[in-house]
Amino acid sequence: MVGHNQVQHEFFFFKDLDKNQKWNLFSIGSFVLDYDNEDKNFSQISSQITYNFTKNWGVSSGAFSFNESIAPIVALSYTYISKNEDLYLNLFPTVIIEDELNYELFGLLFYTPKINDSLHFFGQFVTRTILDNRLSNHVSSSHQLRVGLGLKDLFQFGIGFNLDLQGADFDTTNNLGLFIRKEL
Repeated sequence: MVGHNQVQHEFFFFKDLDKNQKWNLFSIGSFVLDYDNEDKNFSQISSQITYNFTKNWGVSSGAFSFNESIAPIVALSYTYISKNEDLYLNLFPTVIIEDELNYELFGLLFYTPKINDSLHFFGQFVTRTILDNRLSNHVSSSHQLRVGLGLKDLFQFGIGFNLDLQGADFDTTNNLGLFIRKEL
């Protein structure tokens, strides 16, 4: 996404590891470069392996990396996919294991109904909020909205908006721009 304050590259990776879809690997990474303030540049990656004990529920373990720090994580996983597969929701209530525990709620929502044989609506919402070990102090939040169109299975494009909040004072950065997305 290229916006008015920042340029951002993001990737999602999801892969079933067995034919019964009990085990899967999920990874999300973001790399952000701010045009004016180098202190707002960051990279973060979260990767985890999930064991699904029901169709919708699982447990996950992996690692969360922010800039130069890395920490193990454990999480619950809730996944919902609509019958026609145009709505996908994944929630990960997560514990970040550091000197003191932090708690995160990560959510991912895709909505992609067909318009006709060539086009579909593309909507994506990603949210991440991290609270400290007492669940009372805000560490950071990131919210991303993407709205646009998908051209067959080739690519998606449209308007994107990011809202990032840091610390107890909710130091705010926003970014409005255009995105292009490709599923591999």
